[in-house]
Amino acid sequence: MTLEFLPPFGAVIFDLDGLAIDSETTYRVAWQAAGKALGYPLNDSLVRRFTGKSYDLIEEILESRFGTEFPTTNFRHESARFWHEKVEQSGIPRQPGLDELLETLKVRSIPYALATNSQAVYADKCLDYAGLSDEFPIRITRDQAITPKPAPDLFFIAAESLAVPPKQCIVLEDSETGAQAGLNAGMPVILVPETDESPSPIGEKVLAVLDSLDQVRILIENTCANHRVGSAESG
Repeated sequence: MTLEFLPPFGAVIFDLDGLAIDSETTYRVAWQAAGKALGYPLNDSLVRRFTGKSYDLIEEILESRFGTEFPTTNFRHESARFWHEKVEQSGIPRQPGLDELLETLKVRSIPYALATNSQAVYADKCLDYAGLSDEFPIRITRDQAITPKPAPDLFFIAAESLAVPPKQCIVLEDSETGAQAGLNAGMPVILVPETDESPSPIGEKVLAVLDSLDQVRILIENTCANHRVGSAESG
């Protein structure tokens, strides 16, 4: 972590899947189980392309790979069924450092929100399975935006809900799709990718690429100690 302080900011916007909670693993298991059940084996490389994307974009990837005869409706139903079976058994773990980061934001009275490409029904279930139902009162989901990430719509709605100018909202993302959405919104972005993912070119465009939410927390605490929170000009 080479960045010592964040630029002046007034709020933090979290992605959900893969950033706040480790749900991406559960989705991949469900996608691969559904593909196998339908006679379309999906390798690890293919399902990793789904990370951070809306279901419409996922279906476009599948049709590009297997042709328009791919049973997208059945795949959506089967993957949802397999996903529910898995998370009802095992729940969804929170990402390491999330609890401590949320506590820091609360203690410092820094507002925060959630902005996810997931539809509300899935976002609510994920938060419930992770024991976070009460932690994100401001939730912006796919249902509220005309266009999903990488379009900036979700982040603009989140900034408006937080009553903080977009350029003062720090975005936390784990995927290239989400990071690009934050950049498209004119927001400073911190990328916290999965440790086994190869470096992304977008890493050169974001504010920082960090290994964990603990490092995000340390950055915020250092920035607060340097009195750089909420001091940017509005606009």
